[in-house]
Amino acid sequence: MKLSQAFPYSARNDIIEANKPDRIIMFGGELGLIWVVAHSDLVKHDGYDNAHSLPLGNLLGEGDNEFTKEVKIPLNPDNVFLAGIEETTEKEIEMIQRLGIRTASTKELELETGTESINKWIIENEIKHLAIHLDLDVLDPKAFRSLLFANPDLEEDIGFPTGIMQFPQLINLIKKLSEKTDVVGLSITEHLPWDSINIKNMLKEWIYVKILDTKRLSFFLHNHHSGSVPHPK
Repeated sequence: MKLSQAFPYSARNDIIEANKPDRIIMFGGELGLIWVVAHSDLVKHDGYDNAHSLPLGNLLGEGDNEFTKEVKIPLNPDNVFLAGIEETTEKEIEMIQRLGIRTASTKELELETGTESINKWIIENEIKHLAIHLDLDVLDPKAFRSLLFANPDLEEDIGFPTGIMQFPQLINLIKKLSEKTDVVGLSITEHLPWDSINIKNMLKEWIYVKILDTKRLSFFLHNHHSGSVPHPK
């Protein structure tokens, strides 16, 4: 029986903490992480201190100190691949080169007519199991409107390059990855459904008005005999 089956996460963590092994061997092959994103999520950007701007940097032990201290075992950069990344800053380029992280832009993946560079990474690092992080901002905001970049109330440019990936390419990428590896994890982030949010807000206001109107009607029916219609509070 696997350790993951025999013990829940908290119990496994207690065992590891109590025995403090020099290393942990994972049977069944190496775990890889493919980060499908338009921006690297590796570093802080000037004037932009939101914590969600560098989650991958945190997982690699290279991010914000408050977060990295919670990462007991940082990711091995060899086992990380950035797919769909667009323009990069000098800070990002420096970290990518220093850590040796593999990358491929949307156009590079398209020119490959598949996932050759990712397949090479999988083979060279003996990746058997794969976790996929899908940041929806990798998609072209014209093809998928539920993104920060497609905010209808946005008055100024955010200052980050938008994604250009189309759905057929994304679907093909995930299918190829599933054929080459055992996909054991998937996260999807940056979903901002503006239309749904606006409809929700509209309905909330409409329902409030309807409740108010109902209250007024009940007051009227109750007091019509007296000719006085007090305004509900």
